[in-house]
Formats: sequence, structure tokens, C-alpha cells
Amino acid sequence: ISNTGATTIAANATTIAKVEAALRAELIVVGPILQADALTLTVYFNHKVTINKIRSFLTVVIATADSVITAKNNAGTAMANGVLTIAVAGVAVGDEDTVSPTTNNVIGDGEKLQLAIDGGASAGEAIFFIECTRTA
Repeated sequence: ISNTGATTIAANATTIAKVEAALRAELIVVGPILQADALTLTVYFNHKVTINKIRSFLTVVIATADSVITAKNNAGTAMANGVLTIAVAGVAVGDEDTVSPTTNNVIGDGEKLQLAIDGGASAGEAIFFIECTRTA
């Protein structure tokens, strides 16, 4: 926008494909979740999605052991590149860990995403963000 109020949009800056992709993108927030000895968090979807990224942000540090979170599809199959580890070393509130699953990461209509958490004793607490794309 210029100082006179004129607006210029570069060629192909906005396309139907870009708008459609933005409308299909979703962000699910889960937590905070206590990372206990063993816990499976289940997130149900009422439409088909592809899980693109899972992020964790540490909210409480009481870590005595690494916390390992394994993303699984509805059948309980682990997602390739879907294991997120929150390491004890150098851990601080607000630290982010992220994974980008590449296979077994489609969740069908009425199915669930499972986050299998193995936190060890008194591992801590985190909030999870699940980035996904709605698919047909």
C-alpha cells in the first residue's frame, strides 16, 4: 500500500489454489499434558486429514528422564518421522520440539490420531500443536 492508498498485488500472489490450500489447513491444540510414565492421548477427527507436523512446547519442567512421544494412526501404526523426543539436557519452559510425519499420517473420517507418551517418572508437562490438512 502506497502513501496515497494505492494497493498493488504482484502477479500470482493470490491464486485459487493458494486460497483453497489455506482453507484446508487446520491447527489442533491439545494440552497441557502431563508427560507421565505411559499415556496415550487420543484425538478424534470428524473428517479425513493428513498430519503434517506435531509441535510440543514445554510448560512445566520437572524432567528426570527424556519424554518420547510417538504419533500413531487409527490402526496404531507409528508414523514415519513421527517420534518426538523432549530431552532432559538443556530443557527449559517454552522449548519447542517438532516432527513432520511422512507416512502412515492420514487419519480418516471418524478415526483417531494417537500420541503415545513415554515420559519416564516426573517427566514434565507440554502443550501440543497438531498441524494438519483436510483432505477429501
